[in-house]
Amino acid sequence: MSVESMPDGALRLATFNVENLFARYRFASGFDPTLDGFTINDLAFEIFNETEKQITGRVVRDLDADILCLVEVENMAILERFNSRYLAKLKYRHRVLIDGNDPRNIDLAVLSRHPVAGIRTNRHLRNAANTAPLFARDCLEVDFSLVDEQSGETKILTVLVNHFKLMMEGRAQTRARRREQVEKVIELLDARFGPGFEGNFAVLGDFNDYMEGERALTGLVDHPAVRAGETTTAFLSDHPPLSLPTSRSAPWSGYWRLNRDRKATAPASTPAPTVESAAHPADRIHETSAVVAPMPGVVIRVLAGEGDRVESRQPLVVLEAMKMETPLVSPYEAVVKRVHVAEGDRVSGGMLLVELED
Repeated sequence: MSVESMPDGALRLATFNVENLFARYRFASGFDPTLDGFTINDLAFEIFNETEKQITGRVVRDLDADILCLVEVENMAILERFNSRYLAKLKYRHRVLIDGNDPRNIDLAVLSRHPVAGIRTNRHLRNAANTAPLFARDCLEVDFSLVDEQSGETKILTVLVNHFKLMMEGRAQTRARRREQVEKVIELLDARFGPGFEGNFAVLGDFNDYMEGERALTGLVDHPAVRAGETTTAFLSDHPPLSLPTSRSAPWSGYWRLNRDRKATAPASTPAPTVESAAHPADRIHETSAVVAPMPGVVIRVLAGEGDRVESRQPLVVLEAMKMETPLVSPYEAVVKRVHVAEGDRVSGGMLLVELED
């Protein structure tokens, strides 16, 4: 991965799903946990699946973000070890993690070069029916203190980290849950920054949705402040993450700056792009593609057959690996050319699972 250098004064924000940054008690050599009542401490375990985390560390280092939001971290001890072992050169001196609601210990975390000015958790919020927590993990709000290089003034940047409802049971079947989570995020933003979104903030994390079709993210990407071009969203310029590059430049591309001059960067004569135009570029070209296993595991569900027309990001195969179910999705709207696996098959990392064509 190659990441271009940042201009002076710019701030790089990044979000990354580290996919099960766990320590599942792989005990160190010569350690007998039965000797003293099954004591577990930071000298007795290793990060789960060392090879995968080495790869993850290389990717995160290439991002070289000033503030990095992470999804699927087990606890602070694991975050500290991952940071010190793989990311030491990035100098993330400020680290945040609060236990969320997920029973599998999948938490949200933040690493930063800038000091933390405040932390708020929303793990206590309940859904409208009061039957379960609204956020399966959390909507973690973290305030960072940043110094303006020109004026010397200290400004606050708020980052809201999310991990919205998975699409494992189907996009349509889970849309209502994601939409309720998105609406609450908007409510939190409106309460803090007003309906015009007057302030410095970013909503990051794993949204588990995409722009095509009926989406749960409408409230965020169609917010009046976004539509007016007064607030930008990286989701429009970066989406979809699995698509082939387009020939035209993305809307609102460029570096994000604190309190930038909106008039200078968004002339009144240039209307803000619509969500639909950003999500459906006319010159997008698809080619034959393959869905492969990202890691060794067992196929527990095959959700599409040969000849089926599938939507972008529609789950095709569900793989069980490391005691977790991972849905593998189509990178774009396509037709299933061939399915190479069946339920119950054990597959190796990189193995071809499904072929797609336009």
